[in-house]
Amino acid sequence: MVFAGNYYKEREGVLKLALELNKYGYVFRETSNGDIGIDGQIEYISENGKSFGKIVAAQVKSGNTYLHDKGDHYAFYPHEKHKNYWAVFPLPVILFVYYPPDDKIYFADARYQLNCPEKLPYIKLNKNNYLNEKTAFTIFET
Repeated sequence: MVFAGNYYKEREGVLKLALELNKYGYVFRETSNGDIGIDGQIEYISENGKSFGKIVAAQVKSGNTYLHDKGDHYAFYPHEKHKNYWAVFPLPVILFVYYPPDDKIYFADARYQLNCPEKLPYIKLNKNNYLNEKTAFTIFET
């Protein structure tokens, strides 16, 4: 079986996210078969191992072409089918974009932004909102 280069780039982002989330003690449940626009779920587990039912959906993108520099933030332009799907999904949909040039995973609540009255034509990812020890918990603040 021959895989296109895009497959490996996508896997790189998903695996990088899983590794980072594991580092912070969160459970990442990857979608095990073909997905429409949700790559998995993330569950918050406290430092003492308790689960509080905080779960979000994760959509992962990986590569240099997904982010468009807008100065203080990046823009991600989703396909129309994803916009509609994420906007009505029953869980918060967190968009994660692994950006290899700086080896960071930027993230934003896509469902929230798609349902805001002041809609932008893109999903805004703040440049200071990348996954690290200090920002990891904010995934669940939606």
